[in-house]
Amino acid sequence: MPEAGDADGQGAGHCARWRARSAAALLAAAAGLGPATVAVAADGSAAPAAYPAEQLRENPVHLSDQLPRTNPLSARPAFAEAAKRTGVPTYVLVLPGSGGARDVGLLAAVHDRLGKDGLYVLLGEDGGSPRTETFGVDVPARDAAMATTFELPYDAGTLETFRHFVEVLRSGAARGGDPGKMVDVVRYRMAEGAKKKAVCMTLSTDEGFLNGYEFPRDGQYQAFWGVAAVGHQDDMKDRSLYAEFSRALEIVRSGAGEKQYEKATADLHDDDPADRDGGADGGGGDGDAAGAPPRCCSGC
Repeated sequence: MPEAGDADGQGAGHCARWRARSAAALLAAAAGLGPATVAVAADGSAAPAAYPAEQLRENPVHLSDQLPRTNPLSARPAFAEAAKRTGVPTYVLVLPGSGGARDVGLLAAVHDRLGKDGLYVLLGEDGGSPRTETFGVDVPARDAAMATTFELPYDAGTLETFRHFVEVLRSGAARGGDPGKMVDVVRYRMAEGAKKKAVCMTLSTDEGFLNGYEFPRDGQYQAFWGVAAVGHQDDMKDRSLYAEFSRALEIVRSGAGEKQYEKATADLHDDDPADRDGGADGGGGDGDAAGAPPRCCSGC
């Protein structure tokens, strides 16, 4: 994990390894989910979920034939062997350009067409951050995917990424859904000392929000408040995770997290009589913004 001590903020570490990919198949709108244009699936189908579902009906592991260098079809047995270790029916898709806006809802749509419950996993040509959905099975897939994203280098490769995901899933270390505990587990595995300067960002247990953690705590980047602000910013509604994490990193690097949080949550105090009247103690309406932790954050 990179250090966060550079004066200009460029060294601010963040556990989540989110980054833009320049693969040709990636949608131009990969960084945002706004009014996204319906994209043609990488495997050539006009309906994004139709072709993958058809392939999974024949074999629970589908590797696109457009990835002969990074994921040759000969690697399918290795993926299938790893999939068996999850302990639940598992369906794996490896598609070019995965991680963009076109992937949102893809696994759910594939499940609807296939009609089979289980664990669904979507991976890109370089592994990256696995997308997962579960239907009718109880496994901590989302947390295992998050841990995999934290723990592996960018160029780990798709098969290694999937194998690592399966091992974390089987270990039970990711179960519980507590982002704060997940950060502790990851820092322990990476042998991060308590004094190691770092900023970690995770998904929150509340839909649409992110959590920020800074080590040592109360550091110069104000990550707790800065990351929390993103979930309250009007222009970030219905945006992709990539866009949310990018905005959060931008705020963290600025070191103005508290200011951004106060600005983003100012409307929450508009209807508060105490704020409107100046409060019993004469305090201003902005005083509450830096008070108790917001609902979206936990574990800091």
